[in-house]
Amino acid sequence: GPSGSGKTTLLNVVTGYDSGATGQVRFGGVDLYANYDALRGNVGYVPQDDIIHRSLTVEQSLYYTAKLRLPEDTSDAEVRKRVDEVISDLRLDDCRKVRIGDPEKRGISGGQRKRVNLAQELITEPSSLFLDEPLSGLDPATAEEVTEVLAEAARGGRSVIMTTHNVESARTFDTLGLVLMLHEGRLVYYGPGREVFDHFGVGRDYPPKVLFYLQGKYCPKCDKMFTTAPRPLERCGTCGETMARSAEYWEQKFRESHYYAKYVEGRMEVKSVKTSVGRKTERQQVNGLRQWGILVRRYARMKLADTAGTAVLLAQAPIIALLIGLVFGDKSYEQMAGVLFIMAVAAIWFGATNSCREIVAERSVYRRERMVNLKIAPYVLSKAFVLSLFLLVQCLVLAVIVKLMVAELPGSILGYTVVLTLGGIAGSAMGLFISALLSSTEGAMGMVPLTLIPQLLFAGMVLPLPDLGAMRFLSHFMISRWVLDALSHFSNKTAADLNPDLANIPGGGDIVYWFKDMPTLGFIP
Repeated sequence: GPSGSGKTTLLNVVTGYDSGATGQVRFGGVDLYANYDALRGNVGYVPQDDIIHRSLTVEQSLYYTAKLRLPEDTSDAEVRKRVDEVISDLRLDDCRKVRIGDPEKRGISGGQRKRVNLAQELITEPSSLFLDEPLSGLDPATAEEVTEVLAEAARGGRSVIMTTHNVESARTFDTLGLVLMLHEGRLVYYGPGREVFDHFGVGRDYPPKVLFYLQGKYCPKCDKMFTTAPRPLERCGTCGETMARSAEYWEQKFRESHYYAKYVEGRMEVKSVKTSVGRKTERQQVNGLRQWGILVRRYARMKLADTAGTAVLLAQAPIIALLIGLVFGDKSYEQMAGVLFIMAVAAIWFGATNSCREIVAERSVYRRERMVNLKIAPYVLSKAFVLSLFLLVQCLVLAVIVKLMVAELPGSILGYTVVLTLGGIAGSAMGLFISALLSSTEGAMGMVPLTLIPQLLFAGMVLPLPDLGAMRFLSHFMISRWVLDALSHFSNKTAADLNPDLANIPGGGDIVYWFKDMPTLGFIP
C-alpha cells in the first residue's frame, strides 16, 4: 500500500509489538497476546531500518546474535555451523569477513546489508518471519534479489510476511504468493500477487501504477500518470475519466470480488491446534550471566574495531596529564590541592564522555534484542564493565604522568589510580544515565558539560563550603567531593600540611581551606 496506509501499524499488531488493538492474533490457533512469551521464539521481526552493529563484520554480527538467541546448551561449534548455514542461504559468503559499515565508513552494499538484517532473525529458524519495508531504498535489481531470497525462505517451510510501498518489477509481484493491499487503513485487495493487476484493471508494464491509481494519480483509460500532482485528481485532464476515489470505494469493490470470498471469508474459521512452542522457547532462554559474558565480548570487539574513536578517548589522559605537569611541575607543596582537584574532575570527565553515547546510539538495536529476551541488567553491566577497563587505562596513564612530572605531589600512583578509576566509574554511570534519558547522541554530548559544572562549583575548591550557604547541601551529591576526599587519604594532605598557620584557624577564604571545612570526610585526622 501507499505510504501512510497502515502497513507498519498492522505489522506491529500481528507481531505483538503493539498489543493495543482489538480482535485476536493467532499462531497455530494460539492467542499471541495471551501467550507472547511462549510464542515470540517463533516470530522473527525484521524492521525497516538495518538495525545491526555497523562496526562488526558480517560473520561477527551473526555469531554474537546466535550466541544470544540459540539455546544455552548449544556448543560453540554448533553456533558457528548455524552461522555458516545462514550465510550460505542468504548468499553472503563473499562478504562474511567484511565490516558492515556506515555512511562514514563504507562496508557492504545496501542489498547485502538488508540480507544481514534478515539473517539476524533466520538464525533461530522462526516459523513466521515479518519484514517491514525490506525493499525500501533498493534499486529494482537489488529488490528482486532480496525478494527471491525471501521466496527461498518461504519455500523452506516458514511463513514470510513483508510490507512495501513500492514494487518496481512485475516479476517481484509474481514471486509473492499472496498480496494484501491497504489504502487509508482499509483492505482493498487480498489475493495472488500475479492477479493484482487484473483486479484493478492496470497493465503489468509498470507495477507502481496500481498505487498511483489508488491515490488518484493514474488514469487506466488513457494510461497516463500524474505523479507530480500535489493531491488526487478528480478527473483525468485528457479523457475526463473519474480518478479520485475514496478508500471506502476500493474496499467495497474488493468485498464484491471473488477474491474476498475465497481469501477472506474462506479463511475466517481458524481451528485451534496443539502446539509445543512453549517448551521450545523455554530452551531458548539464555541466563543473565551468560548474556553478560557474550555482550562484554561483543562490546569490547566493537570498541576495538572503532580505532579512531578509541584512540581519541585514550589520548585524552596523556594530554590532560601533560598539561597538569606543565602547569604544576614547579609549583610548591601548598598548591597541590589544585592538582588533586583537576585530576578528580578529569576522571569524572573520562567516565561521562566515554559512556554518554553508548545507549542512545544503539537504542534501536537494543529494542530489537529486547524483543528476543535480552535482559536489561546484563546489557547495562556489560557496558559498565568494558568502560571501566578503558577508565582504568586512562586513570593509570593520568596518575603516572602527573606523578612523574609534579615532584611535590605526595601519595602513590596505585592509590591515585584506584581512586580516580572509581570516580571515573561513577562518572560513567552518570553518562549512561544521560544516554538512556536523551534521544540523540548530539543531545547526550551537549548534556555532559552541563552536568560537570556542578561538579566544579560544589566540590569545595572554587568556593569554600562555608561560603556556599544554603547551597552547601548539594556538595553531598557531587562525585567530585567524594573523589577529593579519597585522594586526600592517599596524599596525606591536611590543612595544617598546606599551611601550618591554618592549623588553629576555623574556616577561611583561601582556595585550600576546603580541607579545613570537611573534617567528617577524613581530611583532618
